[in-house]
Amino acid sequence: MSRYRERYDDVEGGDFSLMEEGKYPVKVIAAVVKPSKASGTDTWCLDLEVTGQKYAGRKLWLYISMKPEAAPVRKGTMTALGLDTKATVEYDLVDDVVGRTALAEVYHDSYQGVPREKVKRLRSASPGVIEQMKEVSLDDLDNCPF
Repeated sequence: MSRYRERYDDVEGGDFSLMEEGKYPVKVIAAVVKPSKASGTDTWCLDLEVTGQKYAGRKLWLYISMKPEAAPVRKGTMTALGLDTKATVEYDLVDDVVGRTALAEVYHDSYQGVPREKVKRLRSASPGVIEQMKEVSLDDLDNCPF
């Protein structure tokens, strides 16, 4: 079923203000490797959910090319997600990453003239730091653990 009818005059929300640039605790909620629409090259797509107090529940996405030149980016992402990357590795880029946590470094970009958030990279964070950040408000940076 692709057609539906829904009444929105009583529904609130739908408009999201831009998240502030910075680092946010996130959890990988889904992952897939699929061909890029632009180049056809496989791309590792991570669906992230913000777990911190501010913006909790907001979704972010990180796309990483599977080209050999992007190996340093993939290694950094895997390391941030707590996977061992010291030697030759073999991981399932879906099953082995879903549920893992890290810090997402968010910046602002523009797509077709509309400002939006983008994830620059994932950063490692110990579980204790992630848990502390759930309690930290950006209005109270004195308590920020990093």
